[in-house]
Amino acid sequence: MKNPVLERKILLLSILLVCLIILIEIILSQLILPRLVIREIRLDSDLSISDETLFQLCGMDESNNYLNIRQELLEQKFLSIPQVKTASVYKRFPSTLVIKIERRRAIALLWKQDLSGQGLLAVDSTGIIFPHDRGSEQWDLPVINGVDLTIATPGDKLDETYEFLLQDLQTLKDNYLAYYSIISEIRVIPQEGDTIGLRMILTTYPTAARCTLPLNKNLIEKAILVLDVLKEQGMSDEIDEVDLQRDSLRYRKMEA
Repeated sequence: MKNPVLERKILLLSILLVCLIILIEIILSQLILPRLVIREIRLDSDLSISDETLFQLCGMDESNNYLNIRQELLEQKFLSIPQVKTASVYKRFPSTLVIKIERRRAIALLWKQDLSGQGLLAVDSTGIIFPHDRGSEQWDLPVINGVDLTIATPGDKLDETYEFLLQDLQTLKDNYLAYYSIISEIRVIPQEGDTIGLRMILTTYPTAARCTLPLNKNLIEKAILVLDVLKEQGMSDEIDEVDLQRDSLRYRKMEA
């Protein structure tokens, strides 16, 4: 037999449960959720960006709800900035957005000259081109000439032809900083196939050194040895370049 009392209790409990759920939804929508908005952005990076710019990049204003923030989309926006290498976005309850950025580190400078003028761009060891900030890096990085940058823009990646050159520079910087630091200029000389030759100028030496990859510790030491001999013999001002690509030393004198 049905128990009318029990049925009424169950019905009453069901009604109360529905009412409770509705009340909770009202409290959340009217009192709690409106207060969960991003009110602070914290930037963890040595890349200087103002709070106003951060809000603009995030596409947010003070009406942005904490729960509606999509971290993945924001990370992609920051990664679209050429100077940014990695970006991570975290939400910190109840109203803070934390952005961690690792900026790109220049391994060399690229000389660009076109109809709009001339200037320098930075490039990292992976070949990504980005604007060079005088205040963020040392200015006396090796300058690479001879790279076709006619249509290159910040964010582009250099051709694979230059991959090993950039990796060699990074290895020198990481392991033999003194040798890396004395490289003043490198002119890239196209050769047969996808290989490249180099015309390297070291600081304090007026004579250039013709060479090929790999650009390593042994090659720098060989260049220093040869250029020191020329300097000691007073021949540096007479010789335009020495060729280190062969076992026998060859050189070219300055044109009159």
